[in-house]
Amino acid sequence: MNDLEGFDIVWARPVLSPRTIGGVLARRGELPAFLRSGNVHFFHLGRNALWHGARALKLPANSCVAVPTFHCGTELDALLHLGLRLKFYEVTRSLQVDLASLEATLDDHTRAVLVTHYFGLPQNMSMLRDFCNHHRLRLIEDCAHTLEATQDGKLLGTFGDVAFFSLHKLLPAPDGGALIVNSDDLEPPAPARRVPSSITWDYLKRDLVRSRLATLRPRHQSDIGDRRFLRWVYPGLSKFGDGDGYLRQRKAEWHGLDPKQLVWDMAPLSYRVLRNSDCQALRHHRMANYRFLANRLIESEEVRPMVRDVPAECCPLAFPIFVKDPGGLMRHLLAHGIETGPFWNSNHPSFPARRWPWPASQGGQTSGHCPAHR
Repeated sequence: MNDLEGFDIVWARPVLSPRTIGGVLARRGELPAFLRSGNVHFFHLGRNALWHGARALKLPANSCVAVPTFHCGTELDALLHLGLRLKFYEVTRSLQVDLASLEATLDDHTRAVLVTHYFGLPQNMSMLRDFCNHHRLRLIEDCAHTLEATQDGKLLGTFGDVAFFSLHKLLPAPDGGALIVNSDDLEPPAPARRVPSSITWDYLKRDLVRSRLATLRPRHQSDIGDRRFLRWVYPGLSKFGDGDGYLRQRKAEWHGLDPKQLVWDMAPLSYRVLRNSDCQALRHHRMANYRFLANRLIESEEVRPMVRDVPAECCPLAFPIFVKDPGGLMRHLLAHGIETGPFWNSNHPSFPARRWPWPASQGGQTSGHCPAHR
């Protein structure tokens, strides 16, 4: 995507701002109910939680895991780091598991299936649970794009043998991954160690820079106090952490698995954000925004939605679209104060992209999204 050269735009997610930090530090709440049970374990990032979950499965040597063709890549790194092999199955253009393709990938070495709730839109988990039980496969549930959503009255994250969440994708937290171990025959991971405070400061600096305060237009006069606060607080924060370490940390975050981070716990600040977040209200807010976008987007040759209709009980990460000119769309949205970016627009080295032109591209279109948290 040469038209994006010179841009430093990442896909939109909630970030900490001066106002958010003040509210978080002023209150002490409880963790959401579904994350308070003894089978929940917290880690620095969602990919680290997946690593511990896949390790707990104790799959035999030379085992294969069936994974979707549409993927971030960091989840593949976590599995490959454990010495597991990957076999790819297709997903439909409505982001659902293609069951026939999944079944075709199975062989004598396949021991587990990774299923992803793309953009928070749920898979048919009852069907997939039955499929895995029938074939005696472990089920790994990727909930990195959702939070406290349900299907058929059951929480997403409770269908798989293990499930993992990436909490900082939906909450304004500097980091955060959660692992849920649902099967009684699995041994829980060892307690995580406290994340170095310098890393938390680096994430905090990054979030302040990536917050809307860093790109406010002059017309936002009502936020002049926040802009002055940002100019005052950022130089002070630079005294903490490790200088430009947040840039190196961001590179590790988006491009692979950092083995030294596997033992890190979630940052204390992230626990505080999680305790003070109303996840049900967050879900309803995101659903309202998703439906707003779905009802108003006019489909054209340039832009069209992946999925318009979603169940009311889901918690969307974003509104997924196909777009022919991602750079033009991003510049247009940014000019109106909306930060967004390309979504999974590069292929993992282990993925044979030539065999599956979808979902990496479709007729010159690429996948993107509009934020649903604003």
